[in-house]
Amino acid sequence: MQFAHANLSPAVASACARASVGVSSQEEMLGVALEAAVDDGDENVVQQLMLSALKEDRRSLKAHGELIFTCVEKGFAQAVTLFLASGVPGNLCLPSSCITPLHVACRHGAGEASRIIGLLLAGGAEVDARARDGATPLLEASSNGKPLVVRLLLEGRADANGMARDGGTPLSAAARNGHAGCVVLLQRFGAVDAPFAEAAPNGPTRVCALDAAEALASDSPQHAACVEVLRRQRASMVDGLKRELARATEVQAARAYAQKASEADAAAAALIAEEEEQAAATKARTTDKKARGASSSAHGSGSSRNSRRGQKAKAKASKAVSSTNAADAHAADADGIGASAAGMAAIDIADAEGSAAVTEPPATEPPCEPPQPHVEVPPTPSTPVALTEPSSLSGGGGGDSSLQSLHAAFECPITQELMRDPVVTADGQTYEREAIERWISNQQGKGQAPTSPLTGAPLEHTNLVPNVLLRGLMREVFKTDS
Repeated sequence: MQFAHANLSPAVASACARASVGVSSQEEMLGVALEAAVDDGDENVVQQLMLSALKEDRRSLKAHGELIFTCVEKGFAQAVTLFLASGVPGNLCLPSSCITPLHVACRHGAGEASRIIGLLLAGGAEVDARARDGATPLLEASSNGKPLVVRLLLEGRADANGMARDGGTPLSAAARNGHAGCVVLLQRFGAVDAPFAEAAPNGPTRVCALDAAEALASDSPQHAACVEVLRRQRASMVDGLKRELARATEVQAARAYAQKASEADAAAAALIAEEEEQAAATKARTTDKKARGASSSAHGSGSSRNSRRGQKAKAKASKAVSSTNAADAHAADADGIGASAAGMAAIDIADAEGSAAVTEPPATEPPCEPPQPHVEVPPTPSTPVALTEPSSLSGGGGGDSSLQSLHAAFECPITQELMRDPVVTADGQTYEREAIERWISNQQGKGQAPTSPLTGAPLEHTNLVPNVLLRGLMREVFKTDS
């Protein structure tokens, strides 16, 4: 390769002259020239060589990309820009140590280090790239006391608590080297000392920055300043933890109170529901009891009325029967007296005719026919009984009172009149057929179930059965005109 347009320094020209004998390609010649220019520290010559290589063969410049580390270390910002433009990656790392140009810029950066870091980050450099020992660019900048670089990396979202393999952190590195300014910057971006930082599950023990600074505070004002800053942070952290603990205690107490209040509300609701259920059950029992009482009262009233009427009817019938028996006895006594007189007359006649009766043979009397039994045919249900005054009471002096008693005994409960066609209903009571039929017909006409006129209870059926026994008794007591 010819560097006609390059104004080479004597050291670079001498290096190129020496290398021209042993090199076999222009690419090797470029590498020798770039290394000589970089070692000589002549940034202008480096730029001229790189620009010439970019015009003729970009690939030859990329092949010597590792020279970017030297350019970064020497602060050749323009050369770094040309390397990145030729395709050299910003996160290029050395195989032996895994460091990147960003590590070199944070550790040895001089001159335009901040500009070079910006160029590398824009060219794809990883802000938290880790070297083989786990160190990050931020740890390198904090350890070397470069506040501007530290701020630039933190603004580029670098991890303020990144830990190396030996447990060192950017905060502990800055405190150990007495860089109070870097300590303050790291704290502002969230760096936390060892006692309050989150420990790695399987990592090394984090180095305490306060302990590292206190070890050298007696001999160095810079370390004493770091101790003061770190103690203020620790006091602030302790106060914050106390406040958080108090707040957590309050929250826990509030949650416990809310839970107890909820449980109390639930218990109160359950108690109210139970009381309401008991009240409803009591009300239902009271209503049922009142209903049963009203039904029993109505049934008892009807039964008592029926019982009183039945007792009254029985008493009247008993009185009437007694009167009838007395009248029959009186008539029997009269008949007996007449029969006795007739018997005595017959005896006298027999005594007067005694002798004749002895001499004359007795006359032969025809055989007497046995008396024919008198058969009465009871009236049919459709044939009413025609009632007149009792034959046995027609001639007695107490006939009016006996008749009234019989009338009361054989009266219909509905019409309060003597029954002519007595019938029995489903309630076991006897009524006049026409009256009970009219009673049932009226209730059915109103859409009601037929009930007993005496008890008010529903009738199981509407069948009417003729009361033959009562009708026979009435025929015995009263005369019929049938």
